[in-house]
Amino acid sequence: MPTIIDVAKRANVSKSTVSRVLAGEGNVSKESRDAVMKAVEELNFVKNSVASSMRTRKSKTVLLIIPDITNNFWSEVSRGAQIVLDKKGYSLMVANSDWQKDREERYLQLAMEHKVDAVMVNAPDMDMEKVSKMVDTPIVVLGERSQKLPFPIVGTDSYKAIRKALDYVWSKGHKRIGIVLSASFDSEGTKNSTKYRAYCDWMKEKNIDINEKWVINIPLSIEGGKKLFSIWRDMDEKPSVILTGNDLVAVGFTKSARDDDVVVPDDVSLVGFDDIPLVGLMSPGITTLQKPKSEIGAIAAERILEMIDGKTVPERTLLDSLLIERESVKGEKL
Repeated sequence: MPTIIDVAKRANVSKSTVSRVLAGEGNVSKESRDAVMKAVEELNFVKNSVASSMRTRKSKTVLLIIPDITNNFWSEVSRGAQIVLDKKGYSLMVANSDWQKDREERYLQLAMEHKVDAVMVNAPDMDMEKVSKMVDTPIVVLGERSQKLPFPIVGTDSYKAIRKALDYVWSKGHKRIGIVLSASFDSEGTKNSTKYRAYCDWMKEKNIDINEKWVINIPLSIEGGKKLFSIWRDMDEKPSVILTGNDLVAVGFTKSARDDDVVVPDDVSLVGFDDIPLVGLMSPGITTLQKPKSEIGAIAAERILEMIDGKTVPERTLLDSLLIERESVKGEKL
């Protein structure tokens, strides 16, 4: 099905010009208007009536696309965004993708049809360059990407967070360090991810050879943590500490370890990421990197409102994490 982008290319005009013509607005030259209408006819383009109406009547709704609604991290991000949007009379619609690319694309269709005024999204598999050519509503990406994107980014400084975790376990005497990366291969490729780059840079600075068997790709979930334990248990040479990717993985690992009479941290140490409430209630409590979850949501919402008002916003807003020390890391002999 042809899009407004196709019409603009065929007519050799901008997307905004096509939008004004389709909405019946003035301030468009006769030459451009004729070119657009000819392109519409040649491409058999069907104007979406909802999109047309939304050009003059806003929905006052912002869509938040998240990968895992069961992760408390995202509920706090959502809460932070909702508080900001609520003050301006906007509603927040939350869509859970479960890391499924087809769902992400289906939810994004709401923006293409102008059923929402803007989108905040964490979708590692999504090709943002492609999205920028399909969607003309404001979009903010949640979570750091190492490559330059056509949309502003709000998230945690993952590079600094990984180095902070590595410096901590090093201070505890650990040199056999494993790291978990998401099994979801994003558009950058896992080996090009910010976390992996930080890990490699740090290991090189410490003159430690990287054991690729200790770089583990699993789903960032409780089930992924159970899988991580099976992988670790079956290793001939084991890391003494694992940076688990997120807290849910640490929870799943700890549960499986307990069932198999493996003791955290006596047999293996763990460092989580996010600081969801559950990890502070566990025994042992999980040492983790606390991300400013509500603040991420709030700042992303502020960026969205600024973009809706036509203002220019920063390309990248990366916030610091805080190391929360609990009982899941045991000191190694130096």
